Amino acid sequence: MLSADTLRPPADGRSTNRTRSPSIWLWRGLGILCGMSLAVQAAMLGRLGTALGSPIKASVVSFILGFVLLCAVVVFRDHGLDLGKAIRGHNPPWM
Repeated sequence: MLSADTLRPPADGRSTNRTRSPSIWLWRGLGILCGMSLAVQAAMLGRLGTALGSPIKASVVSFILGFVLLCAVVVFRDHGLDLGKAIRGHNPPWM
């Protein structure tokens, strides 16, 4: 529950507005890029569906391509899939 003290500005006159922080512009730009990438992906899937003659085939191709690229990133970035360390580790049971 909000009280009158939480809505009152600070006594020293400083602003608590953090929208002028440089990092906020990074997050705003990232949000814009993510929104644009959704539109680009939809257009690419539409074109691929037209070329393959089926939207299902286009979705399967897109999924397989994304899966292969993510696997390549994991293998080359993390230098392999070492699950033994995770299994032998002293992790909680839910992990």
